[in-house]
Amino acid sequence: MSCRIEQNKGVLSWFSLDSVKDYFDVTNDYVVKKLCVVLLPFTVKGEDGWKRAKNYDFNSGDNPNTTVTPRNDLQAPDLYIPFMGFVTYLVLCGVVAGFSKGT
Repeated sequence: MSCRIEQNKGVLSWFSLDSVKDYFDVTNDYVVKKLCVVLLPFTVKGEDGWKRAKNYDFNSGDNPNTTVTPRNDLQAPDLYIPFMGFVTYLVLCGVVAGFSKGT
């Protein structure tokens, strides 16, 4: 029985979403701010406003090249906003198709 479970772990590791988990780590505040930046990019002032934040501490020996997740960095890449935009598009297409078929 345990041999079968170990075989399934190998197969399921291909379907793991752990690699994209950080791209969906967002808050409501992040989404509102990011949509403002996307729709009104002139609101970001200066060159430093477009740079990614670094998350490291020289005293603890952290890797200085590590970056923070979108939850803590407005310029971090995320997949939440594009995914929700695609879902919204699909829902609206369904609604429009449903109303146009009814008449």
